[in-house]
Amino acid sequence: MARFRDWPSRRALLVAYVVAGIAAGLVSWAFGQSQNLDVFLQGARDVLTGADLYELHSTEWFKYSPTFALFFVPFLWMPTWLAGSLWSLLNFISTFYGIDAVMKDEREKRIALTVALVGILVVTDGDQSNLLIGGTMLLGYQALEDGKPWRFGFYAAVGTLVKIFPVLGLGFLVFHWKKWKAPLAFVLFTVALCFLPLLTLSWSDFKMEYASWKRLLSGESVVNHGWSIMGVFEKGFHWNVRNIWVQGVGAAILGLPFLNALKTGSTARERLSMMASLLMFVILFNHRTEYCTFVVSAAGLGIWYALGPRTPVHTALLVLAILAPGPIYTAAEPKLQGAFAFLGAHRRFHSLRMLPLLLVWLWIQKDLLFPRKARGKGPA
Repeated sequence: MARFRDWPSRRALLVAYVVAGIAAGLVSWAFGQSQNLDVFLQGARDVLTGADLYELHSTEWFKYSPTFALFFVPFLWMPTWLAGSLWSLLNFISTFYGIDAVMKDEREKRIALTVALVGILVVTDGDQSNLLIGGTMLLGYQALEDGKPWRFGFYAAVGTLVKIFPVLGLGFLVFHWKKWKAPLAFVLFTVALCFLPLLTLSWSDFKMEYASWKRLLSGESVVNHGWSIMGVFEKGFHWNVRNIWVQGVGAAILGLPFLNALKTGSTARERLSMMASLLMFVILFNHRTEYCTFVVSAAGLGIWYALGPRTPVHTALLVLAILAPGPIYTAAEPKLQGAFAFLGAHRRFHSLRMLPLLLVWLWIQKDLLFPRKARGKGPA
């Protein structure tokens, strides 16, 4: 029985993440599941030639930083199937080590890794970058907790230059405000990485790339709601709300536990719950959210559930939050089969998939603000 309680072991889970990562990359490559790998490889070609990264190609828009395009150059030197496999593996492994780093209790670590993997497999798209984002956010958070400011700065800069929203992880600096090296390290690494494309670009092309990237990001944030809470308002209630207002309200709710912790103090477990909350927040309030981005919140769900208490209500919320955003019935056309096919035939339903995750996120805020009512265990 003791051996059964220790299963799956950390080693077995690492193997599972490796196998799942390689398999997800191969499936995406073989079946054309997504065009992201083609987009990233095209971006690598453009950063070598000085072409505008953000012009629409036959694949899709490239929406990432010029530094990310440069990072992808080595993948140009290998067969596409191998590039897809290794890229997917890198993403899965980064999330594995992110969760592995933040979870100190061995049993809770296994629970978090298992739950996260199930959630990831439900929504994964093998050539996305979202798992890398989640992994760098977790690794950066733990580096800050461990008093490793330069390591924190590196992870925070890498995540931010893949997608912008990991910069929210800087909010945890409020708990480590005396560690002035941490924000300095972030700034220095960010500046250094931003200028790295000068290895292949002229100064004029370098400025052109960043100006083009800025135009692309500023334009899409206004018109796009994705599968976010803003999408619920737009598709469910036909309210065309501005992203900034809804995101502002969400940020205020997210920040309440931070303010409360600064006033009353916080334990390591409470701060880790805040990190899990942040991983869900960046999905709930992200105007670019789609089903495959829920891999980030899957990591947050794993951490939240592992920290406990794991009551039947918590388990039910977990199952709903994991299954709801899955790719089942995602087609927008009413050409579906099955008893619940009518749900997928309406675009308004897609954004409603995030409601179970919203319930979990609000539950976390309640437990953090009213810790006496929360039954989680643990030392400071």
